[in-house]
Amino acid sequence: MEPDVLRQFYEQEAVREGVRAFMKELLDKNALKDVYGGKDVSGYKEARKTVDNLFARLEELYGERDKPLTTNQAK
Repeated sequence: MEPDVLRQFYEQEAVREGVRAFMKELLDKNALKDVYGGKDVSGYKEARKTVDNLFARLEELYGERDKPLTTNQAK
């Protein structure tokens, strides 16, 4: 995938947050179904962590680069 496509995705905040919420809701729904079905759900925790890491990485790559400098208030 080209980096420009990822940048476009990241810059569309409503879409980005919608995708993040959709992924987490789907994981939660499937995990709950598997819990009640008596299936192993140990992988869901890692999957949610992976989703969080994915969006954190997008933030690192395409987030605001020119953050204001903090000043020392103790002067």
